[in-house]
Amino acid sequence: DGDEYTISGIMGTNFADGRGNISIAMSTADRKPSLRAERPWFRDLWANPDVAGNYFFPIYSGITQSGGGNATYQALLNSMFPNATGNVSTTGSLYFLGNTPFTFGDSAAGKSGVSNFPTNLIDQQETKLSSLGTLSQNFQDDFVNLPLNRYNFYLRGNYEINDWISVIAQGYFNKSHTATVQQPGPIVGGWNVVVPRYINKNVNGTIYNDADWLPSNLVSLLNARNDPNAAWSVTGYVPGLGNREVFTDVYTYNMLAGFEGTIPGIDWTWDATVSQGESVTNALTTGTASLERLRAVMTAPFFGAGFKQQGNAAGGGFGANAATCTSGLDPFSGKPVSDDCIAAISAPLKETAKMQQTIGEANAQGKLFNAPAGEVRAAVGATYRKNAYTFLEDNIKERDSSFLDQTLGIYPARSIDAALSSKEVYGELSIPLIHDTPGIQMLEINAGIRYADSSQTGGSTTWKVEANWEVADFLRFRATYNKAERAPNIGELYSFTQNFGLLTGGDACSTGNPYSYSA
Repeated sequence: DGDEYTISGIMGTNFADGRGNISIAMSTADRKPSLRAERPWFRDLWANPDVAGNYFFPIYSGITQSGGGNATYQALLNSMFPNATGNVSTTGSLYFLGNTPFTFGDSAAGKSGVSNFPTNLIDQQETKLSSLGTLSQNFQDDFVNLPLNRYNFYLRGNYEINDWISVIAQGYFNKSHTATVQQPGPIVGGWNVVVPRYINKNVNGTIYNDADWLPSNLVSLLNARNDPNAAWSVTGYVPGLGNREVFTDVYTYNMLAGFEGTIPGIDWTWDATVSQGESVTNALTTGTASLERLRAVMTAPFFGAGFKQQGNAAGGGFGANAATCTSGLDPFSGKPVSDDCIAAISAPLKETAKMQQTIGEANAQGKLFNAPAGEVRAAVGATYRKNAYTFLEDNIKERDSSFLDQTLGIYPARSIDAALSSKEVYGELSIPLIHDTPGIQMLEINAGIRYADSSQTGGSTTWKVEANWEVADFLRFRATYNKAERAPNIGELYSFTQNFGLLTGGDACSTGNPYSYSA
């Protein structure tokens, strides 16, 4: 795996008796994915019983138990684990292989639940038994290097109008395509599917009993709860949906034009340019499901087998879509899932981001005068910069509007339409102090100052002073004292913060944290 090739070429020519030059460069590259599973050091890591697996959630399906404190439930559960050395946990996740329940032993009480897991499925790669007696799993499809396809084009030209001024122009274009893979979206926690009990339940004239499609041991456990008729939560991955994958296409161009030259009679050079660039990113995420459509299918009898529903029921289905699910989404049977079921719940995410940048700048540098130790030189310049950013979120994932539905396993985000600008001027000075004396090959002072006026934060002045002592060609000492600050960028100002978990123990890096693990 990981095969890669690059083809590139460059050519150029002079014209107008050597006063002009033009260069063109092109390249293309293609790289195949490199998989962790093909690397022996990753396989060794996965097999290490002292290292936990990297799957967030097991690949098996089960239920979120609610049998805590129920002696009948506890006794029934224990009876299903003949090799258990103690009580099997009646809370947390209980998984099923066919009719056989088991746990991954995430808690001390749950370790007895590991005893039911078939040993022939413990390969110490995808599924591993730790030195503590718990089970965990490793995601087998992770990349070491992403697949990549890229095209580049570059053009640059310059022409000397006279001996002191030249016109310059350049352009750049890039197109790239990448793909990433992520673990499937889980049915867990707030992304749960709460399944109703079907006990002689009449649905549209048909009587249903969930004992007809659920594992018999699961039915017995549900019936042993304090309220046998209560709904229950399924946990696991969506049958047949597979990994989440993100396919990204990025288009980038940049154009620059301007003048450069020298000032007649003095040792100064200058340049003045304007550039315009844009980068557009289109991302398609597959393997994602609509949470509400998933719930509608999986909570139907037989986990949606034979499901059929017309949208806009209140309006008689006017202008609406319809969906069917032939096979159902049974998380326990292991049966193949029909294409119409996947189509009924799929919600691929389409997102577009566009960054535009406009820059105008002018710079000049040269000698001010001769000092005993060398030339005193200066540089001055001014810059105008504007950045505009637009991010269009997929409707189902839009934080500020999609309140009836969301994507399974993915947090909402916010569309952005914002712009920032900045005007800056700077000056720098280089002053040689001592030159070619014993122990001092060169001692110089460099100083600089910059004033920036940001559209967001207003004016700001930064500066630096640097001493540079060159003892010999192979030894140099440098000391710098400076004041630095910057305005926040667009991402820092407008990106929506997402929290994956809740930390109840405070900041582990804070010296003010009273807990034992704090800094």
